Amino acid sequence: MSNKVDEDFSIQVRMIGDIYNLMNRIEYYESAANNESYEQMKREVAAKQLVFLQQDLEGYKMFMRNSNSRMTKIVYYKYIEGFTLEEVAEQIGMHPNNVRAIHPKFSRYLKSEGLNYE
Repeated sequence: MSNKVDEDFSIQVRMIGDIYNLMNRIEYYESAANNESYEQMKREVAAKQLVFLQQDLEGYKMFMRNSNSRMTKIVYYKYIEGFTLEEVAEQIGMHPNNVRAIHPKFSRYLKSEGLNYE
């Protein structure tokens, strides 16, 4: 693959990783905020942290949804929202065949990096 494509894919992979990391942290703080065995102060701190993380996640999602990059939108709808490729194509106004042509290249890149987000 060309360096430009590798660089673009690398950016997309970082975004997926960042969002998955945020989602994992949100899950942790949700658990802590609701854990009755923790003292009240610790649960309150976890609840406040949870609000900040949720805001970060929504901001990141909004950035990806509103991006000018079709690849970013494909990655967002496929890997973050869990859409099928046909649903992705419909959502971003592309022909399904075009999305189907792009996606395998990205999947191969993920595998070459030892990642599995599917």
